[in-house]
Amino acid sequence: MHFTLSTDLVLISDNRTFILQKPTLHDSPIRTYSLLGNEEVIIVNFYLPRESSVFERMEMHRELIKELIGEENLHDYAIWTNRCRSISLIRHLNAISVFYDSETDLNDVHPTHLLEMQLYVDAPAFNLTEKINVITAGL
Repeated sequence: MHFTLSTDLVLISDNRTFILQKPTLHDSPIRTYSLLGNEEVIIVNFYLPRESSVFERMEMHRELIKELIGEENLHDYAIWTNRCRSISLIRHLNAISVFYDSETDLNDVHPTHLLEMQLYVDAPAFNLTEKINVITAGL
């Protein structure tokens, strides 16, 4: 069996890793998620209503992540992400640490990297300053 993972977020807790897939739009008005995997590695598929707005989808996605954390009884967990846009999904969570995996050199100020640089501006506003760890492949 072969499939491609499409993720921006990973939750790591104790001996379990949750790989959060990007949401799939479906025709049902129900927002939900499903779990696939074993006890150690779990792939989380999110399903959001196609007829919802972008803003509604973002809020539903945030709510589903919070529900997942509650239903799986995750207390001490870390979050890995490689996208600044994921910060809006996780800023309300109580992770013990957030790992931001930058694929570029943070000293590079090329316009395509300005969004990543914004993370440093936004971190204090999201109370992530003491939790954020930056992994930079370019250094």
